[in-house]
Amino acid sequence: MLVLIVQLGGQHCNADNIADIEQKILRNDTRIKQCEEIKKQLHITANTIRRQEFYDKNFVNLLSEKWKSQDILQSTLHDENIELKEELNRIKATSTNLNYIGDFKITHYCVCPKCCGKSPTNPTYGITATGTLATAGRTIAVDPRKIPYGSKVVIDGHTYIAEDCGGLIKGNKIDICVSSHTEAYQRGVRNDVPVYLIEE
Repeated sequence: MLVLIVQLGGQHCNADNIADIEQKILRNDTRIKQCEEIKKQLHITANTIRRQEFYDKNFVNLLSEKWKSQDILQSTLHDENIELKEELNRIKATSTNLNYIGDFKITHYCVCPKCCGKSPTNPTYGITATGTLATAGRTIAVDPRKIPYGSKVVIDGHTYIAEDCGGLIKGNKIDICVSSHTEAYQRGVRNDVPVYLIEE
């Protein structure tokens, strides 16, 4: 994998750093939503109990304390995300070789007939639009009007080469070549994934 090194505040930063930060932000976003749901359920439970003629007030107070602790955790995660996004912007701003080109929809494919519509007996089986052999972990299918063939792009800290295209690959969409149809199915579809172009 081609690693791009830039200097920021005495520390080395690369594409992997960007991917790590983005993953932390996504993880925090998920936890923030979970905190909100827990707070909602605690609130509903406490109100339901209060409507009863007889209830344990200490238990209701405990629910209130749990609500407060979840609220503090949610605020902490939110503040952490603000700092992470600021750090991410600093890295992007100082990276001269790594150019953010937008958020993309990411899908996955393999060279099987189901994905590519070609049988193993076809002379062009496994051959990309640019004439290379589709290779897992390297080849991506792109809209060449958006990402020119031969471009190197970084997705989740990994470098891929734009070598293929597809009838459904339009605009901000990238299809990543993987080793099997099972893997393609397991990896599924991801939306709003940041993509970076390596400028050489």
